[in-house]
Amino acid sequence: MIPHRLVTTLIALSLITANLLCGLSFAQERPKIGLALAGGGARGAAHIGILKRLKELRIPVDYIAGTSIGAIVGGLYASGKSPEELELIINEINWNAVFKDKPPREQLSPRRKVEDNLFLVDKLPGLKDGQLKLPQGVIQGQAFYTLIKDLTRSASAIKDFNDFNPPFRAIATDLETGEAVAIDHGDLATAIRASMSVPAIFAPVEIDGRLLVDGGLANNLPIDVVREMGADIVIAVDISSPFVDREHLDNVLAVAYQLTNFLTRNNTLRQLESLTENDILIVPDLQTVESADFKSTDRAVEMGYISALLNSTRLLDLSMSEQDYAGYELYRSGIITPKIVVEYIDINTGEEISESLLRKKIIQPLDQLLDVDLMNESLGNINGLGYFETVFYDVTERDGMTGVSITAKPRSWGPKYIQFGARYSNNLAGDDGLDLRLGYLVAPRGPDGSEWSSNLSLGEETGLSTEYFRPLRPDSSYFYSVTAALSRQRFNAFVDGDLVAQSDITRIGASARFGHFLGLLGETSFGYRLYTGDREDRIGVINSSSSDIDGGEVFGRLVYDSLDSISFPTHGNYLQFNGLRSDENIGASENFGQYGLDYFGAVTSKSLTFLGGVRLQLTTLGDAPLQNRYQFGGLFELGGVNENEFSTENLVLLRAGVARQMNSFLGSNMWVGGMLQHASTAADTDDLSFDDGILGGSMYLGWNTLAGPLYLGYGISEGGNNSLHLLLGKQF
Repeated sequence: MIPHRLVTTLIALSLITANLLCGLSFAQERPKIGLALAGGGARGAAHIGILKRLKELRIPVDYIAGTSIGAIVGGLYASGKSPEELELIINEINWNAVFKDKPPREQLSPRRKVEDNLFLVDKLPGLKDGQLKLPQGVIQGQAFYTLIKDLTRSASAIKDFNDFNPPFRAIATDLETGEAVAIDHGDLATAIRASMSVPAIFAPVEIDGRLLVDGGLANNLPIDVVREMGADIVIAVDISSPFVDREHLDNVLAVAYQLTNFLTRNNTLRQLESLTENDILIVPDLQTVESADFKSTDRAVEMGYISALLNSTRLLDLSMSEQDYAGYELYRSGIITPKIVVEYIDINTGEEISESLLRKKIIQPLDQLLDVDLMNESLGNINGLGYFETVFYDVTERDGMTGVSITAKPRSWGPKYIQFGARYSNNLAGDDGLDLRLGYLVAPRGPDGSEWSSNLSLGEETGLSTEYFRPLRPDSSYFYSVTAALSRQRFNAFVDGDLVAQSDITRIGASARFGHFLGLLGETSFGYRLYTGDREDRIGVINSSSSDIDGGEVFGRLVYDSLDSISFPTHGNYLQFNGLRSDENIGASENFGQYGLDYFGAVTSKSLTFLGGVRLQLTTLGDAPLQNRYQFGGLFELGGVNENEFSTENLVLLRAGVARQMNSFLGSNMWVGGMLQHASTAADTDDLSFDDGILGGSMYLGWNTLAGPLYLGYGISEGGNNSLHLLLGKQF
C-alpha cells in the first residue's frame, strides 16, 4: 500500500506541474499585461470594480503594482483574493477601528485599564531632556497591520513578491531622500502598511534600514514599475483627486490637502506622459467620493466597474479564450500555502524591556501549526502593555527550522510621558465641580516591567500621589507596589437639594500592597495603609467627631474587568470586591470594618445595549469616620440629585438601563440612553430596606469627544427632585 503522505506529495507535485504548464501555454502566446493602481484613499475601492470587469472579459494580469490603497487592493489580489472577495472585504472593514491605535480595552493590561479610568487623553506626549516629544504619526497603525496580516495569512511564507501570481510591488516613499521605493520582498502586510503611511497621520515604517511613508508622494501611479517588471501593455487606473479650486481653499485643512495633492497629482501626470498607444488608461468618475469617505466604498466599486465597461472596446483586444483563461485562473490559484510548524519564536525588543516579560503574552504554542488568529491575539496582548509603537511578526528560517520572529518597537517618544485628564459636572443651576489631573508616567522604568507614576489633581479632590510598581520577576504575574499620597477631599451635606454643610478632609500617608494579576482580566491584592490628617468644617458641621484623623488599615480587593469601554460599554462586566479593617492596634483612631461589592455589566442585542449594576457598601464593627463614608448621587447614581449629594455608612444602589448608538454628530459617535436607579441607605446594616429606598431615573445624550466622554442629561427622583446634568469624564 502506498503511504498516505506519498500520495499527498504526488498530487501536490502534479498540480504544480499542471499549473506551470498552463501558465507557460498562455504566457507564450500573448503580450504580458501590467496593472498599475493609483493611490487615493477610499476612492481606491474603484480598483475592485475594474478587476471584476477584467475577470468578466477574461483579461489576465501578469504584473501588478499599487500605491497606498492601490497597494492594499493589489497586494490582496496577488495573494489570491478574487475580485468578489475583495468587494466583500472592502465593504465590511470597520474603518473606524482600523484608524484607531489604542488596543481593544479587553487587551489592555490591568495597569493600563486603571489609567483608562483616570485620564481622558489617549495620545500621551513624551518627555525627553526636559522637552515634550510627540509621536511620528497620530496613528501608529497597529490595528491596520493586524487587519492586513489576517487578510494575507495565505501569503505568510512568501518573501519574494515575484512568487505571487501575479508578481507584485508595493510603492512607498523614502522619508529621508524623497525617492520612490518599489518593495519587492519581505512581509506582505508590512509592505502594504508602509505604502499607505500618510505622513503625520500614520507613523513611518522601517524596511531594510529605510524609513518609508506613503508612496503617493513619489509615485502615485506606478506605470514605470509594472513596465520594468516586464509588462508589454499597461492598464493604468488613475483615481487621484483633482486640485481644489480657489473658492474652496478657505481653511487650513483645505490648504494642507492642496499642498499634498500637488505632490501626488504632479508625479501622476509625469507617469501618464509615459503611456503609449498600446496602453489603456482608466479614470473612474469619482466626483461624489472623497478620499476619506470610506462609507462610500460600495459606490466607488460600482464607479470603477462602470469605467471599465466604458473601456470595454479596447479591453476586449486583450481577452483570452475560455480555455486559456481557465488555465490562467488555475495558475493564479496555484500558490500552495505550506503548513508552517512554529519550531521557535524569537522576540526582538531592544534593551528597554525583558524578552521574558513579552514571552508570557504569546499564546501561539511551539511545535504546532502557525495560527494567525493566535498570533494576532498575541501581538494584541503585547501591545496592551502600552510600551510599544507597533508589534509585528514574520515567518523566518533559522538553522534549518521554521519559526516566527516578533518585533516590538519601543515608543520613540517614551518611556516617560505626560498625562492629562479632567472631570467636570454641572447641574445647570449654578452648582458645578471641576477636577483636573496631571500625570507623569515612566513605563517601563526598567527591563523587568517596573513602572513609576505620579499624579496631581486639582479641584473638588486635590492631591498629589506617587507610586512605584514592580513585578517580582519579568515573567511573573505577582507584583508589589508602594504609594505615598497627600490629598484633600470635600464632603457635602444636602437637605432638599440645598447645601447645608461642607467639610474638607486633608490626609497624608503611605501604603504598600502585594498582588497577583489574573491575566488581562483583573487582579487580587492586599496591603496596609497608614495616614494622618485633619478635618476642616467650611459650612456647618457634618458630624461631631474629632477633627484630628489617624488611619491604620489593612485592605484587600479582587477586580474582574472585561468591559469594552468605561464611557459607553456595549459588552463585558466589571466586578470588584473590596474590604478593609481599621484598628487602633495598627495606627487607627477608630475601630471599624468595611466591605463592598461593585458590579456593572453590558450586553448588546441587535441595536440596543442593556446596562445593569449593583453597588453594595457595608460598615460593621463600629462607626466609620467622615473620610470613610460612601458618597453617591448624580446622573447615573440617582438622577434627580446633585453629584455626591449623599454620604452614608451603608448603601445599596441598583441600576438598570438601555442605550443605543446613533449616527455621528459633530464628528463624534452619539449615544442616547435611559437608566433607572434605586438607592437604599442606613446608619446601620440592619436598617437597610428596599422599601425605604429612593427611586430615580435619568435620560441622557452622550458623545465620545477628544477631551473624553461628554454627557447631557436630565434626572428625576422621589421627593420631587429633578436636575439637569452636564458631565465631562468617565462615569460608569
